Amino acid sequence: MGMSGNRQATGRIMLTDRRRRVPITIGHPLVGLLLLPVLCALLSPTITAADQDQFFTNKVHPILEARCFSCHGEKKQKGGLRLDSLSATLSGGDSGPAAIAGNANKSLLVQAIKRIGDVQMPPKEPMPAEEIAVLEKWVASGLKWPGAVVMSDPTMSAMTKDAERFDKTIRPILAEHCFECHGSNEPSSGLDLSSRVGLLAGGKRGPAAVPGKPDESLFITALKHSDDKLKMPKKKAKLSDKEIATLEQWITDGIPWPENSGITIIASAGPEFTITEKQRTHWSLQPITDPAVPVAKNKAWIKDSIDAFVAARHDLAQVKPAAQADRATLIRRATYDLTGLPPTPEEIAAFIADTTPNAFDRVIDRLLASPRYGERWARHWLDLVRYADAIHYDPKYTHFPAYTTAYRNWVIKSLNDDLPYDRFLTMQLAGDLLSKDEGGGKDGVVATGVLTIGNWQENDTEREKVRADMVDDQIDLVSRAFMGLSVSCARCHNHKFDPISQADYTALAGIFFSTRIADGKSLRIRYELEKDGKKLAKSVEDKEVSPARRKKENGAAPSDEERTTYRPQPLTIAFRAEDGGIPGSLHPKIGDTRLYIRGSFQKQGDYIPRRFPEVLAGTSQQPIGNDRSGRLELARWLTKPDHPLTARVMVNRIWQHHFGNVGLVRTPSDFGLRGDAPTHPELLDHLAKRFVDSGWSLKTMHRAILKSATWQQASVPQPDSISKDPENHLLTHQNRWRLQAEAVRDSLLTVSGTLTTDVGDQPPWPRETPPWRTIFLHVSRFDADAFWTTFDGADPCAQIAKRDTSIVPQQALWMLNNPLPREAAAKAAELCGTGDEAAITRLHLLLLGRQPDAADMKLAKAFIAKGTDRAAQWKTYAHALVCGNDFIFVD
Repeated sequence: MGMSGNRQATGRIMLTDRRRRVPITIGHPLVGLLLLPVLCALLSPTITAADQDQFFTNKVHPILEARCFSCHGEKKQKGGLRLDSLSATLSGGDSGPAAIAGNANKSLLVQAIKRIGDVQMPPKEPMPAEEIAVLEKWVASGLKWPGAVVMSDPTMSAMTKDAERFDKTIRPILAEHCFECHGSNEPSSGLDLSSRVGLLAGGKRGPAAVPGKPDESLFITALKHSDDKLKMPKKKAKLSDKEIATLEQWITDGIPWPENSGITIIASAGPEFTITEKQRTHWSLQPITDPAVPVAKNKAWIKDSIDAFVAARHDLAQVKPAAQADRATLIRRATYDLTGLPPTPEEIAAFIADTTPNAFDRVIDRLLASPRYGERWARHWLDLVRYADAIHYDPKYTHFPAYTTAYRNWVIKSLNDDLPYDRFLTMQLAGDLLSKDEGGGKDGVVATGVLTIGNWQENDTEREKVRADMVDDQIDLVSRAFMGLSVSCARCHNHKFDPISQADYTALAGIFFSTRIADGKSLRIRYELEKDGKKLAKSVEDKEVSPARRKKENGAAPSDEERTTYRPQPLTIAFRAEDGGIPGSLHPKIGDTRLYIRGSFQKQGDYIPRRFPEVLAGTSQQPIGNDRSGRLELARWLTKPDHPLTARVMVNRIWQHHFGNVGLVRTPSDFGLRGDAPTHPELLDHLAKRFVDSGWSLKTMHRAILKSATWQQASVPQPDSISKDPENHLLTHQNRWRLQAEAVRDSLLTVSGTLTTDVGDQPPWPRETPPWRTIFLHVSRFDADAFWTTFDGADPCAQIAKRDTSIVPQQALWMLNNPLPREAAAKAAELCGTGDEAAITRLHLLLLGRQPDAADMKLAKAFIAKGTDRAAQWKTYAHALVCGNDFIFVD
């Protein structure tokens, strides 16, 4: 609220609100707030120099600590602002300096706490007037901070201004146009422009610059092209007039070059690196073979070639497979495997009654065709790519999480459509660069969101560090999730175990430094397509055409179904990636990057050409031009049919989720030397070859695995297998597994008849839990739900390739006491009847996926007959079944 004073004819003072022109008299409550700091300043004695330290310690610092440091301190810097030191307060954040020594009225800090203007702090409730008075007096008296020196500058210290100007205006020009030839790494003509000393010393022609005299500085002469024999930069366009003028003014001002600004460049391509024979011959780096299907003794057991590889290992170890699971177990296992939901009693009964040879094949096909399949398997993928809706502390993203859900929905749809896995990966790495036939357009744009949802500290005050962390996160995602290698371990040094050098890491880093997902201020480019003009709207618009509009356009009358089901869809809003650098940064445009010595951007080595790890791609690779980032080339290389890792890693993940979270390689994101070797290496290669030959079809792999005798085994092994194979490395039985967190909640909603598939366009707000599938609920990195942590939900801050499975008392207590399972059990009981024998049978089918045996029936009847309230006993019995192991475990 802006206030202005008026003196009317009556002589009394009147304040008015400038926007509404409402008179505010002295009696108005706002006047007390506005005048209190003034009155305090008039009535209080001036703070002497001797008292200033004590005033800060006893009065000012406690207020800052209590009111400010949680959002503007060491751990978090909203708006890029820290208030826990004098230099940080003077430097300010995105809105400029936070305080001006000696001028409280013009200090943003004072304006914010007095709630004048757009910035109002603290955000939730006003600061008490007496605390406002203390901080205002502190600023007005010179910002005395014990142990710090306040420069008597009207805006900020000269040192702070010089550092900020150099970092924002001078260094980016030098980095883009000069450092490539005139860095300290063998500088051309002996001229090193990476430091003030080097600029003043000059090269073969003498000093390059004279402080205060741009007209006498060879540096400016070369940039202006005023000497035909000295034109810089060579073989490139002349700098713009604005850039030259900026550098001229910098020299006029004396060439201020803050000591801690800029970078140091040394001659280094990283530490010496040699690939050992052990590393080069590691199993996962060898070409995928096409092993012959072995001949096993137990031919009658084999249903698929998968089984032949498993049976051959059984023969060697002299063990036998478990019996085939019964039909009720098979359909329950398959339904949970593929959809994450329990089968209905009708589905179980129909399958048991269908004795035709292809009955189970039809069950698999039905489940794979269900939209619920994509919702279930998308969750596995989202675990892997560290998905969250609330990805940082900014309230506007926390409360309006539409910018990531478009990616989540794309993953679900892609899996339901059986999008080939090679295209699935390619679109996520470079969908914005693809033609429409290859998956470009809206879906391609949205798919690149996977590169933008990483976990890095966006509000860190050191922007170049954040940028490096972003790139590191992207490399970690691509290398571990897609290739099963921990390439990011080579950020600061050569990999300690795997054949990945720091130069390999830097070569990949150049690709992602050439990818823009951020601007210099917000660190994320937010694309709201309804505001993006004609550039993208035509190719990515997904607004449905209403029946009324369609009738107007082509004369076709809307059907009754259209009238009742139509719901306009909003335009897609999503984070995305695109080729390009970030203006004003160390990487302002597409190109190779220098090696970061020990991972720090402040000390850089040689340029490393963009390429792929040499142990996989060789030493003679096609160079990546400066007109593109290299993301598309990376995607093409990863999805080559003969790539040794991509297909192996993915089929292992598919296998893992069908065998109780246990893969053929038990370290699913580490196929390196420190990871586990495959239990069945020939089977892994066989599956990888089949995967590629099928056109990279995930659904084809699901069918093959679920139809195999290996998958259809019971979870109870043969007696001799327990001692010979206690960890089931030989696949002598199926693994029993507990439902994951989502499946627990989704199952409760399903059996109660309350689960709805009609979800909204956006996830609900935090703490809202409508009866949607759990995958559609809000996921926050900073506010973990108790249910989620109790049942080992994935940590959205990290790549989770394999969830932990714990069995702790809190889980049983939640099932026993939380309203959701109690209410779900009561509704399930109501749906099944009143507790007679038929109702008991149906309840067991609904909750446990099987019919009750004689002991179950006897126990149920006896329990329900107890007490005077039969209906209450019936519901309690249903709750007891929900709390039992049979409900929460899958055999």
